[in-house]
Amino acid sequence: MSRIFNIFISILSIYVLSGCEDEKKQDDVIVFGTSADYPPFEYISNGKIVGFDIDLATEIAKKMGKKAKIENLSFGIMFISMQNKTVDALISSLGKTSERVKTYDFSNQYYKETASIIYKKENTIQNAEQMRSKKIVVQLGSIPEKWVRAKTKADVIPMDNMNGAVEALKAGQVEGVMMNTIAAKSFVEKNEGLSCCVINEYTENEGYAIAFPKDSPLTQEVNNILKEMEENGELHKLRSKWSLND
Repeated sequence: MSRIFNIFISILSIYVLSGCEDEKKQDDVIVFGTSADYPPFEYISNGKIVGFDIDLATEIAKKMGKKAKIENLSFGIMFISMQNKTVDALISSLGKTSERVKTYDFSNQYYKETASIIYKKENTIQNAEQMRSKKIVVQLGSIPEKWVRAKTKADVIPMDNMNGAVEALKAGQVEGVMMNTIAAKSFVEKNEGLSCCVINEYTENEGYAIAFPKDSPLTQEVNNILKEMEENGELHKLRSKWSLND
């Protein structure tokens, strides 16, 4: 009996130590959620998640003495995933809005952006009035979605995935896709027959920030790192790498 008991204790010890080791490893990792369908900020290339936000997350984690783990999620469930504690933070071209800050913490903004609409070259759309009665895709839960609903009389089609949205446009199922300008230009460059136009009426002056759970200790630490990267030129260098204009 004592031998069996000793074996049981030995096995139990292995599990406990293994669990401690796993926990220790997790302490060295920051899990970032993203929706990898928004080039050049986050997208899939050769089976890997790449982009400006991914490089930024990796560098932030490195400066904290940790490693960044990137989880690819649909845009519509990212905040739910953070609430469920499956990710530590979200970095996915996120706007810091008055509504979102009621529930989540945000870093300082690291990039400011305008919004554009993508359309087929033969069907130009340049303003809110020209969106009237047209099927316009926006990313579900995004700031452009909120703007289009409030400021236009478009037939709003919310979608989770912007790659799918552009394919729907090419197939003639919708007449426009509204998103932030850098991403719109990236899609136009890769898809013949499409064009895009900055919507001057869009006055949200959206800036991107990293989201955290409320009262997260990571927020201030990340803000300190962003400030350091801005001051020493690292953010400028990273923006240049991904052809983002300051």
